[in-house]
Amino acid sequence: LTRRDSVINEMLGAFTEIENALGAIAEREGAPVVLFFPGNAGTLADRVPTLTRLLDMGLGVTAVAYRGSSGSTGVPSEAQLIADALAVAEAISAGGASALILFGESFGSALAVQLAAAGIGDDRFFLVV
Repeated sequence: LTRRDSVINEMLGAFTEIENALGAIAEREGAPVVLFFPGNAGTLADRVPTLTRLLDMGLGVTAVAYRGSSGSTGVPSEAQLIADALAVAEAISAGGASALILFGESFGSALAVQLAAAGIGDDRFFLVV
């Protein structure tokens, strides 16, 4: 396997359910963790190049799949998406990440901003695109 194949296999093998939000979780002990909220077009599989770059930088990554997308069950609502985002952020924080970096892409920027406004995440690192 190439390094890229290995990273993709690591990510695909790391899928789990956290409070009804599915995500690819790749934690690196002592490393900051990026909580990635994707845009609503496409699936998490479409974000593999971005997630691979973050992993290559030595960061842990949690990529959230919204209710009803990327294999996740349920029906999305604003309140439930925010609750899911909070639950995932709390799970990462409880896992002892050295920092939580919020990364929102398009639609996902709204969730990243909601968390940042609530004081969640490392205020030195915040990215919306």
